[in-house]
This record gives sequence, C-alpha cells and structure tokens, in this order.
Amino acid sequence: MRLLVVGGGAAGTAAAWVAARMGVDVHLLHGRAGATEMFSGALDESEARSGREPAKPSGEVREFLEALGGVWVAREDSRVCTRLGVIRPVGAAQAPLLDLGRLAGGHVGVAAVPREGWDAELLAEGFADSDWARRTSTRFSAVSLPLVQHPSELRISSYDFARKLDSPDRLARLEHALASTASQFDGWLFGPWLGVETDVAERLRESLGRPLGETTSPPEGPAGARFAIARDRLLQRMGVTVHPREARALDVRDSGWVVELGPVSSASAGLGPEQMCFDAVVLAVGGLASGGIELWHPDPPQPDVALSVRAPVRFAADGVSLDGPSGLFGIDWQRWGAEALERIGVVTDQASVPEAQALFAAGSLLSDRPRTMLEAIRSGIEAGVRTAG
Repeated sequence: MRLLVVGGGAAGTAAAWVAARMGVDVHLLHGRAGATEMFSGALDESEARSGREPAKPSGEVREFLEALGGVWVAREDSRVCTRLGVIRPVGAAQAPLLDLGRLAGGHVGVAAVPREGWDAELLAEGFADSDWARRTSTRFSAVSLPLVQHPSELRISSYDFARKLDSPDRLARLEHALASTASQFDGWLFGPWLGVETDVAERLRESLGRPLGETTSPPEGPAGARFAIARDRLLQRMGVTVHPREARALDVRDSGWVVELGPVSSASAGLGPEQMCFDAVVLAVGGLASGGIELWHPDPPQPDVALSVRAPVRFAADGVSLDGPSGLFGIDWQRWGAEALERIGVVTDQASVPEAQALFAAGSLLSDRPRTMLEAIRSGIEAGVRTAG
C-alpha cells in the first residue's frame, strides 16, 4: 500500500510515523514551513489558557514524542516560563526549556543579556511576584552574563542568536562565565537561545550539575527549527520518502488517488513526475494560520473558504456546513464572530473525509478541534492508523 501524507507539521509527521511503523510505504510532501515550525516549544491542551492543569500525553502520543526525541513529558508540578514573565503548567515541552517545577523553593538566576525585548530585571520581578512563586517560595534574580559578543547580536532574531551558541567556542565561554556564579543559584533561566542543532542545554546541565533551560520561543524561533530537524531525522529513520513539493490537486481514479504536484522553488523544479499515484492520502496542510485553508471573497454561489489543495472536501464550523456563502458578500461575521476563524475546518468522520474513499485529514485542518500541538499529533496518529487499517 502506498500512502501520501500532504504536510510535514506535527499532524503530518505523526501520521507518517504511525503508518510507516505499521508497514505502509509512506511518501510525504513538504513544501514549506507551516504553523508547527512557529510553535513555542510547549505542548499542551487548550485548557492551559484558563490556568487549569493541562492534560499529559499518553499512549501513542507519548510514544511519538519519545520517537521524535528532545521532548520531556511533564510531571504534575511541571511549569515553564514565557518571555512575557508568565509561569504556567505544561503537558510536555522541548528538552531545552526549563522545568521550573524542579526548582520550587529554590533560587533561580535569570540571564541578564542586553538584547532587545529581553529585560531580565523586569522578568525576575514578574516571576517572583507570580502566584506560583509566592506559593512555593521560589526566588528569582537577574545575573549579567557575557553572551553578546557583537553589537548586531542585540537585535538579531532569537533563532539566529540561538544558532550562535551551537558554536563550541561560544558554548565554552558561556560555561566558563557560569562556573564562577553557578553555586549561588539552584538553577538558571535563559531566553530562547540555547542552540538549534546541538544539545546546548543538556551539556550545560551536565557541566554545572544543576537545572538549566530557556523560556518558550517566539514564532519562527528556535523551538520550531528544532522540531523540523527532529522531524527530518525521524522520517529518515522510519524510511519515509520525503518530496520537497507542493500538492496542487487530488483526483480519484480507478487506480486510486492521482496527485498533481507543483514546485515550491527553483531548487525543486524538475524533481520527479508532475503526477504521482497513491492508494490513500492524508491531508495535513494546516489551517488558516499556515495557509492550508484560505478565506476568499468570491461572487456567490461559490464557497467562502477553500483548501490550498484542490480536493473533494466540505467545510464546517460549529457543526454548520459552509458549503455555500452565508451572506451576499461571504461569511456573515456579525453572526459567526471573528473567533469562528479558529473553528472553520474540513468535515471528517473519525479522520475519514466523507464521500471520498481513502482520503483522510488531520491537524488544524479539521473543523471544531482545538488548535494545539498535542491535538494535531493525536489527530495525525488517528489518520495514520485508519489509513493503515
């Protein structure tokens, strides 16, 4: 059986992983970065927004995270810090993030680095004034560290600054700077700068002998880049064939699904045939945030929403079909509200697209599902299992 997964984010990667593990010949189309590569490094359910304890991943979701590598699954008391001074619970997180729960009641050093958008003094004050820090008697202090070596590093992105610490020389200088003050603190908190391709945080933890890590990442920060690296390694390990192409259209024929391909850049031009055939397809192209679903303003009676890939799918929100326009000039936002943008998606029945045999969907593409990493992984696994079955 030949399976095509369209999309290389969390949902698509999870679908490809579980299907390949079940013996399916998996091909994956991944044209460009999507929403997954903009995530913060923290993986949890939508309940975290309300301050409630987020659900912890279990079963095959946890197996997938372990296979992906570089991810720790949270304990009941695990906490992460954001770049805006918030301490919050988490279901799982990338390994470079600091598990603040391990430092409850201790003294945490916050790296004072003169970078735009980072004020260690203010952050330390905000963290110390949080309900969690007061309840656990956890202290925070800003400590100046010589991480910046060139004026341009004051303004470059978190991703570019994190890449600097992939250098062995830069890491050695940071280890030396921390060694003189490490004993004064129970742990250390940095911005999202602890490397991209190397295990900087783990090496520093081992050399200092104490907890150390970073805050959550901004969009297009190092956390998303680390996911992309881990994804590529996992897919290669699983024997998944990756095509750096875009899918333009899906058409069903007697032989199965015919996929029309398009190049995403001049580098991918001329790579393979313009059409490929598969027995089944998993759509995981993302939602509105990543361009998988497009809003447009056509003349009636055409629909108001469209998929970035031409495919036989239907859209809905709140269980209401969006097959036709809801008003003369498109969706009636006064009726639906702007928050409906979070709920618009493709209609499925247990990952299967109705009235389209062997076509499945996963991730933020789905209607009325939480837009979280763990939900994307869960739905991707569901689609992969249904496909292989």
